[in-house]
Amino acid sequence: MLVTPQSTPSFARREAGGKGYNLYLMSREGIPVPPWVVLGTGVFRRFKKLAGIEQSLHEALAPLLACKETPAAPLCDSVSAGVREIIVNTPFPPEVEQEARQAYRTLGAPLIAVRSSAGDEDSAQHSFAGQLSSFLYVTSENDALRFLKECWASGFSARGLAYRMQNGIPVSSGLDIAVVFQEMVDSEKSGVLFTCEPIAADGSKITVNAVYGVGEGLVSGLLDADTFVLSKDSGKIVSRTIVDKRKLLRQKAGGGLTEAAVEPHLQSAPCLDEKDLSELCLLGKRIESFFRSLPTIGLVSS
Repeated sequence: MLVTPQSTPSFARREAGGKGYNLYLMSREGIPVPPWVVLGTGVFRRFKKLAGIEQSLHEALAPLLACKETPAAPLCDSVSAGVREIIVNTPFPPEVEQEARQAYRTLGAPLIAVRSSAGDEDSAQHSFAGQLSSFLYVTSENDALRFLKECWASGFSARGLAYRMQNGIPVSSGLDIAVVFQEMVDSEKSGVLFTCEPIAADGSKITVNAVYGVGEGLVSGLLDADTFVLSKDSGKIVSRTIVDKRKLLRQKAGGGLTEAAVEPHLQSAPCLDEKDLSELCLLGKRIESFFRSLPTIGLVSS
C-alpha cells in the first residue's frame, strides 16, 4: 500500500490522498520536489481492521452519530479525544508496522516530515485546510511511526468533526487518511507562491510570500513575510513589500521547531533576490501549465 513515483496512476489517485497525489503528479512530470513515499489510505483501513478497533471507534463516535443538530464544541472535543486515545494507544499490527518502517527506510533521510494527506481534504465543495496534522523535523524511525498514528487521529480532530457535521459529511469513519513521509529540507528561506494574484484574482501576476527559515512560520501566521508581485509574462517585479523580519523558525535539537533571531543585517533586507524570483516565476508557470493540462476530475488542491 505504499505509493511511490513508480506506482500506477490509478493506484496513486486512489490511495495517496490530496497532497500525496499532487506530489506523485509533479514527480512524474520531473518537477523538483523532495523525495517522498506515501502510506496509502488502505494502510489506515488495515490498521483499524487488523487491530480490531473498528467497533471501538464506532462506539467513541456514537454521541455525534446520535446528534440531530450541529454538536456543541465540548462534545466534539470529548469525542475527538476519545478517538485519538484509541488510535495512538493501539499497538501496530505486525504487517502494518513492517510497512511503515519500510516507508521510513525507503527515504534514507536524516530528517523527514510526516504529513497528513486526506482523500477528501480539499475539493470544490469542501476544505479541510488546517484541520489535519503534520510534523516537521522528525529525526527517528520510532518518532515517524508515532506521528503516523497522530496523523491518522487528526482525521477525527474536533474542528474536523464539527465541520463534517455542519456540512452533512459522514463522521462514522473520519477522513480517509493517507500519510506522506517526505525528506525534510532544512531551509534558509521558505515561502508560498500563487500563480494568480490572490486578492485581486489577477491571473497575469504571480505573488510570492517569503520568510527566513522554515515555512511554518509563514503558513501559521506567526511571522510576517516579504511580498513580491511579479509579471507572469516578463517575470519582472511589479511591486514588493519588505517587512522587518526579526525572528525565524528553525530545527530544534531532538526534532521539532524553535524560534531564533534573524541576523541584524538581514532583518530589513529582502529575503529573496531577483535571481530567486526569476527561478520561482519560471517554476510556477511550469507547474500551472502542467496542472491546467490535466483533467480536472479527481484532482485535489494542496
